[in-house]
Amino acid sequence: MIGVGHEQAGEQSPAIRMVAYGEAMQRVRNCFVEWTERKQTFAAFVPKDDAIDMAAALDRMRSDGVVSDAEMWPMCRDVPDLTRDRLWRAVKLRRREWSQVRWSMIFKRYGYDGGFGK
Repeated sequence: MIGVGHEQAGEQSPAIRMVAYGEAMQRVRNCFVEWTERKQTFAAFVPKDDAIDMAAALDRMRSDGVVSDAEMWPMCRDVPDLTRDRLWRAVKLRRREWSQVRWSMIFKRYGYDGGFGK
């Protein structure tokens, strides 16, 4: 998990939480990045480097109140099937035309102009 100790220092924790799967983040090529806005969950499936850049943008979005929560999941067999299915459903929700355009504009405003993957 990123940001351990921030609460003790009186700081707000970062927007992105990396789900701990040991060394999985070092081995994987792709990650899911999941975020919540108004109780609706969206996700992207992107290369690991893009996922890290998305995490930085999501951190800024959270401080502005655009998103309430975000997580980064490695694409590995250690992630339970139910979780992987939930993440793919969130990816499909973000892929809808109106949603894709909207999120592209918001992410660009917060410094991420990379793609959203599959």
